[in-house]
Amino acid sequence: MEAASEQVGRPALRGAFRLGLVLGAVACSSEPDLGPRSPVRLYVVNSLSSYITMYDVDSTGRFVAAGFLGGGSTGIYHPFGIARDASGTIAVASSGTGNVLKFAKDALGDVAPLATIEGPHTGLVRPLGVAADSSGRLYVVDGDQHSVSVFAAGATGDAVPVMKIAGAGAGLTQPVGIAIDRAGRLYVANDDRYHIEILAPTTSGRLASIGAIAGSNTLLVQPSGLAMDHLGRLYVANEGNNTITVYPAGAQGNVHPMAVIGGGKTGLDALIGVAVDEWGRLYAANSWFPGSITLYPAGASGNVSPIASLVGDSAGIEEPVAFTF
Repeated sequence: MEAASEQVGRPALRGAFRLGLVLGAVACSSEPDLGPRSPVRLYVVNSLSSYITMYDVDSTGRFVAAGFLGGGSTGIYHPFGIARDASGTIAVASSGTGNVLKFAKDALGDVAPLATIEGPHTGLVRPLGVAADSSGRLYVVDGDQHSVSVFAAGATGDAVPVMKIAGAGAGLTQPVGIAIDRAGRLYVANDDRYHIEILAPTTSGRLASIGAIAGSNTLLVQPSGLAMDHLGRLYVANEGNNTITVYPAGAQGNVHPMAVIGGGKTGLDALIGVAVDEWGRLYAANSWFPGSITLYPAGASGNVSPIASLVGDSAGIEEPVAFTF
């Protein structure tokens, strides 16, 4: 890979996490009893260290280190986005190398990717957000190309996207995060336009804009990361004012959010990424160095304290920007 020389001297994963010690969350308040459910596996993209760190989060909100993915063999360099497809394959948008790397569902440590999507025909320059649909297709946001490219399941090498949409005419001027609902609609956060563009495939096999979430009522301020829950509700990380806004399924136009999380108690700081787990709990990626992960209960709203958090490189956190499960 041409960019391999740039990766020499990248930061190593430091502290207790690297030594494989168990990590506990810093408990801030009590999490409601969610019953005897299995922990969820959380994957965290750390842009500074170029590592993906993994945690099992139990029903009480406790984080336990579960492994990491990173090092020279992985090719990961300044990653920004991550997704897992229905088979569990992990896709990482490696912004620093301009490609998307695919890893086995059980990949751990300094391992080579199964496949790499890169080359002039891909149209990728600075991939940021990435998402996968139920068929295994990958949707990749490129910040420099102001585009969303769709790659077929199993795409590798210098693959041509099966669909692509780009530019201001498509409502994409500084796209960052992406989410997909169950109907196959794409939601793309535009950091500079304070709006979420909504795209959908057409009968001719192209992507087209079908609307947007935009306007003063939305309270969007430099939206970055996006997440969708099982009910189709959209969660938006607003980098510009450190808030998370939540919209009902199918929201469009100048709509009011159904909930807003923000304020001094929340611990939101340089907010970039957001995720929601199967229990409805909300995770925030706060990138202000060294960074933190804050966890909120299902249905959180207002100036609410997190129920748990992870802070700094001793917990494997170094400028976190994105999540997947």
